[in-house]
Amino acid sequence: MFILLTNDDGIYSLGINTLYRTLSPEHKVIVIAPENEMSATSHSISLHSPLRVRKIDDSHYAVNGTPTDCINVALFHILKKKPDLIISGINQGPNLGTDVTYSGTVAAALEGAILGVKSIAASCVDYRVKDLSGHSEFIRHFIRNLNREKNLFKGSFININMPPAIKEFGNVAVTRLSSRRYEKVIERRKDPRGREYFWIAGEPMNTDNGKGTDVYAINHGQISITPVKVDMTDKSGLNLLRKYIKGLKD
Repeated sequence: MFILLTNDDGIYSLGINTLYRTLSPEHKVIVIAPENEMSATSHSISLHSPLRVRKIDDSHYAVNGTPTDCINVALFHILKKKPDLIISGINQGPNLGTDVTYSGTVAAALEGAILGVKSIAASCVDYRVKDLSGHSEFIRHFIRNLNREKNLFKGSFININMPPAIKEFGNVAVTRLSSRRYEKVIERRKDPRGREYFWIAGEPMNTDNGKGTDVYAINHGQISITPVKVDMTDKSGLNLLRKYIKGLKD
């Protein structure tokens, strides 16, 4: 396969380079990733500053933009043909539940899916892990037969979250996104000169983390794999909204 790797941790991060070393013996792999860390940039693109691409070697390119920028620069400028697969990661830190809306890692996979490329976002939920070789081996195992599944990525991408240690590849749960929100999100602080500032922090509150969710799987030491749709339309709400609009006209 021809695989494009990107991330939001930056081109020199542990996750993307471990994944490159794992996949490149079997596949053609190109890394096109942000020059610096771009965590929590979500699906943002650079509209008000020029994008610059720095070629490190024939397989590595650094972009001074967001993960979404990297996908667009890759597909419309650098690559001569569309990749068979985009993998964003391996991110260090969780991308669970509704947190995916903030994630630059997930946004890159979303952009790939929008542009018609099979895409995966991959994360290890523990920032402290120093060896991601087992996680990379799982990704290599997971993508081995993806070409056989023609309908798996229609209008969607896959979000994978892996526990700190992977003991066996079969310990996998197919999950849905949990509901996750934060309390005490904004902390009021003062700098050494007494001037007030605010710091975005927050403690996660998993309001829906029961069986079948990605959070439940991770809490039980499983690898969580979630299909995420590009189309965010609330189809169950369409008729309700039509009735409401009709009522406004009456």
